[in-house]
Amino acid sequence: MSFNLFRGGFLHVKCHPLNYLPINIFLGKSGEWKNGVIIVENKPFYKLSPSMNNYIELKKVDDDYYGLSVNNRIIYEKKYIFDYAVKVELIKSETNKPYASFFKYY
Repeated sequence: MSFNLFRGGFLHVKCHPLNYLPINIFLGKSGEWKNGVIIVENKPFYKLSPSMNNYIELKKVDDDYYGLSVNNRIIYEKKYIFDYAVKVELIKSETNKPYASFFKYY
């Protein structure tokens, strides 16, 4: 099996008015990957399906909480800024490609 690991979270930027910019991930509907899982605090947290587009976003939920959402549904909240990772299992025939056409940061 071959896996890709994509990292997301908040990027600290001094010139931005909020000081943090979210790093969001898009995993597109594709036959290039079998399954995926979102990892939060080093634990598998949420399974992703290759049969649909997956928009994984960090949002400020309230003044005190940050949330992680998949397709506009909050799946995780925490009072402090956190990072996450997405582990994607690739289809065996797709492992020799130098890029992942189903993935992008936004």
